[in-house]
Amino acid sequence: MPTLRTLGGERVAAVARLGQRVGSKTDADFVFDDVEDNRAKSGLVDRVDIVNQLRAFVAQIARVAEFRRALHDSNLAFASRTSSPPDYAEFVATAQEKPIKIDFFFDIMCPYAYQTSLWIREIREKLNLEINWRFFSLEEINREEGKKHPWERELAYGWTPLRIAAWLRRIDQDLCDDWYLAAAKALHEDGLRPYEESTARELLAAISAPAETWDEALADQTTHDDVRKDHDESVNKYAAFGVPLIVFENGRSVFGPVVVPPPRGDDALKLWRLLVDYSEIAGLYEIKTPKTKQDLENIAETFASYLQAREWRTVQTPAP
Repeated sequence: MPTLRTLGGERVAAVARLGQRVGSKTDADFVFDDVEDNRAKSGLVDRVDIVNQLRAFVAQIARVAEFRRALHDSNLAFASRTSSPPDYAEFVATAQEKPIKIDFFFDIMCPYAYQTSLWIREIREKLNLEINWRFFSLEEINREEGKKHPWERELAYGWTPLRIAAWLRRIDQDLCDDWYLAAAKALHEDGLRPYEESTARELLAAISAPAETWDEALADQTTHDDVRKDHDESVNKYAAFGVPLIVFENGRSVFGPVVVPPPRGDDALKLWRLLVDYSEIAGLYEIKTPKTKQDLENIAETFASYLQAREWRTVQTPAP
């Protein structure tokens, strides 16, 4: 027949095993310590002490069990929140309550800016977004020492289409928008050259631009000034080194997003939410996904028409 000392020893062992299962220095471990202290002091276990320790033990077990249940429920709730698709209907409704304005700097020459422009147009369709199309010159930012500035040339690959965009923007921002889409699609998808007069005239007619657009835009020397003003602001104010460049109303500029191909539907909205949050975090300067060999091959396939049509050598100025 087990003695009181034996029963006390079994209980101490049980409490010790609980402490090993739960973790480090838990409540159960302190119960174990108390029993050991009592044993060391008295040399035998008093019945009253055992009853008290058993009551404490049961209370501690209940608290541990309650804590573990609460932790389990909390984990389930967190998993549910993170695995469920976000309520984009609510997000869209909230975003449509207040108009959002951005500056979007582009160069028709840039295949990456074109892909991003397709994405931002989809966001505009879903949200109350106003896009102010602005100009940036890859020819100027990557100009090699001793070479002419693009405004010093009679015709230039990217600068000339931007001058047309500047002339159209004076009339209507939508015309500028339409010209950018038409000219960029011609270059990056159809393998045409919008800086050539015949192609440009056809594209301008397709978007119902004034018939005199080509002649007037190139005869008007102040269209150089419009493009230079935007380009200089992007470089001097926002430290731009390439496009796409998006500037939010809070004054924060973001290079990118670089997307090939542009996301659609809910993925487009996910990216927009990410970009807005990004623009509001002080001290955050770069998040970048390294391109694998397969990534580069996929991008090259998307850019095939552009690579075939271009007549210039690519010069990439390293990002600061």
